[in-house]
Amino acid sequence: MNFNSLVEDIVLKLCAAWNNREFTVLEEDFLTEQVVIHSANILKVFPEAKEPLLKGRKEVINYWNELLKHNEFNMEIVEFLDNSRQAAAICRYPEINQTVKFELNLNQYGKVESMRVTDCTP
Repeated sequence: MNFNSLVEDIVLKLCAAWNNREFTVLEEDFLTEQVVIHSANILKVFPEAKEPLLKGRKEVINYWNELLKHNEFNMEIVEFLDNSRQAAAICRYPEINQTVKFELNLNQYGKVESMRVTDCTP
């Protein structure tokens, strides 16, 4: 398996874990302890937050649980973008008709060190 295939495999497994709501798998298998996530939705879920950024595995899992209370949705990958240590994919949330760009920085063990989610709904 080449590196690009490995990165795509990690993203596919992360997506499947999200869609199956396997937060323990997401936390233990995919996120570093000090993961950083950037998303405008953070301010919607936590209006008291000063910036659309969270740090730490527990905080990210808490955010995802709260996010799903607002909108229950699954993720489907539309397209993989440039493959490198940074995995990028265009994903759709069909239930809420939203398209986003995910950018994941992976460490040498294939775990997410940081994630940026950008709305690109037409």
